[in-house]
Order: sequence, then C-alpha cells, then structure tokens
Amino acid sequence: MTNSTDHEPPTDWTKVASLADFPPGGVLRVLLEGHAVVLLRTEKGIHAAQGSCPHERADLGQGRIEDCHLVCPRHLAKFDLETGAPSAGWVVAPLKLYPARSVEGTIEIDMAAVRSNPPMGHKTVWDLSSG
Repeated sequence: MTNSTDHEPPTDWTKVASLADFPPGGVLRVLLEGHAVVLLRTEKGIHAAQGSCPHERADLGQGRIEDCHLVCPRHLAKFDLETGAPSAGWVVAPLKLYPARSVEGTIEIDMAAVRSNPPMGHKTVWDLSSG
C-alpha cells in the first residue's frame, strides 16, 4: 500500500509578512530570495503570485484587486487569483500562483513552490570559458 504523502511535493513554508502589514483588498510586493512576489488579501484569503505581469512585466505590486482578480496597472488585464488565467481577450501566459497561508497573524509562502517555478522562469547560465 502506498502512502498518499509519498507523492506530495516537498514544502518550505516561510514567513514573509505580518497580516497586519496590509488590509483586506491590499497588495504587498515582497522580494524573496531574489524573486519578486505579490501578496494579495481578498475576501477568500491570502494569495501569492508572481510580482511582474506576464504580458510586459509591469509591477503587479501597483495593481489592484477586483473581486478575486488582480488587475495589471499598465494594461488593465485581469488575472484570476484561483487559476491564474487572464481575462478574455488577452493572449498571455497565466499568472504564476504560489501556495500562501495565514498562521497566527503571519503570512507564509511555500518557497519550495517558488523555487521550482520561479516568477521569471529558470535562469540559464552560459559557461563560455571552455573552448
């Protein structure tokens, strides 16, 4: 018999902010291990997403929340905070979302998820020193 936890990805819950740092409807940009992430507080709870718009890299920390959508400050595209899907008419990659939670007044993000699917993608380092 296989234990269901054998297939669950590892987690690394990391404290990133205080719930008191921002009110309901607020957006807070944080830098975590070099990755820009936005925290969003909706009536459904705490959400975390990549910090730049997948369209033209606008700072989503300057965005606003409408219902359970994040509105890009540059082009007003909306992203669903449950699925990451862009609003109708936008041909752009979905917003990357990350597990987030509130525990005893602090906000935690699963940094293992951020590391495995970085907001700006995995960086390639080219080694041109060998001939």
